[in-house]
Amino acid sequence: MNKRYLIVISLIVVLAISAVAPALARPRKLAQTGYSVSATTEPNYLFDIWGIDKTKTTRSPVSCENGPLTEAIFNKVVRTYDNVTINYYLIKPLDSASLLFNAGSILTEKWLATAKSYFGEYPCRQIYIYVPEKFAAGSPGYLGIGGDGGFNSYWLMWHELTHSYFGSHSAETFWLREGAATSIPAFMIEDNFSLYSGKSQTDWANSGFANLVPTAEVDGLIGQFQWMTNPNISYQGFRVYYKKNSCDLLSANYAENSNWGRMFLFDLAIQFGKETVEKTLKAVYDKYRYTNLTKITDRNFFDAFMYYINKDRKDQSSQAKQLLQTKLCVQPLAFKVINPYQYTLMQYTPLEPVVVQPLLIEELKIFNWVELMIDMK
Repeated sequence: MNKRYLIVISLIVVLAISAVAPALARPRKLAQTGYSVSATTEPNYLFDIWGIDKTKTTRSPVSCENGPLTEAIFNKVVRTYDNVTINYYLIKPLDSASLLFNAGSILTEKWLATAKSYFGEYPCRQIYIYVPEKFAAGSPGYLGIGGDGGFNSYWLMWHELTHSYFGSHSAETFWLREGAATSIPAFMIEDNFSLYSGKSQTDWANSGFANLVPTAEVDGLIGQFQWMTNPNISYQGFRVYYKKNSCDLLSANYAENSNWGRMFLFDLAIQFGKETVEKTLKAVYDKYRYTNLTKITDRNFFDAFMYYINKDRKDQSSQAKQLLQTKLCVQPLAFKVINPYQYTLMQYTPLEPVVVQPLLIEELKIFNWVELMIDMK
């Protein structure tokens, strides 16, 4: 064959390969689904933060509730939602036809859907809910809660259910167990607008729900935080946040840890975004599950939060680091005690000293926060 033809053919082949190669390098799509054949994997944030490779590490199962020893005094109602079997044990004569059950079952399913979007799959295949109890307590696969004002109260239900993820089983620090469980209801009420939108107080009560109709403005993140930092409210338990960092919290003091933890997570959410807090909570919970159930520490929270700050809000990195080093029990600590008049990172006016008055019942009617009753004599 003529050399000239060989050269021409060679050039054609090279040009053809050059044109086709980029297309071959791109992920191909299946006509039926539209999904890429060579799907891009999600960045492994556990590896980026702590060097944990999820592909080579087992996700440890948590210990879940196994159910009651006797069902004699209960009416049992079983529902399934998103592959989770919900076993309601309603003390007789309460049954599935009651307005109380209507409200409580709606709140349970709303929580399951939203918690999955925040933290991942529910940790247990089943959950056992006992109504009514003379107490409120939650753990993986278990919930005991009161009747009217408990089972049908969005705040208390979502608070106790959140302990399925964050509780004594998963978090070393008391403030995180209670802080997550007390702040998450405010996050969730903002993400479940359809639950209460357009409903009158009569509609709300006729559906079996307790308390006033919630709103994002009053019961959401900003509304709660502004109320907690208002110097004129009679309840002053939230002031502990200005006075202490987590090293100084009394380990056995429920109210102190709950109030401090809620204020801390709200403060972070307002300054650095609710999504940053949600991502951080998911990361530390995943670390717990992928490190043989090693409990979450302040250092774990610090590492995860700063990872997402540097990833998504790098311009706020110095501000976030200063705040975390000030408030968390990590080294170095910027201060041991926070003076509210020197604490300038807050976006709200520091609290002024006030004369503490007895908690007004009107305040409890406005806010569905049962835990304000804690530590009151």
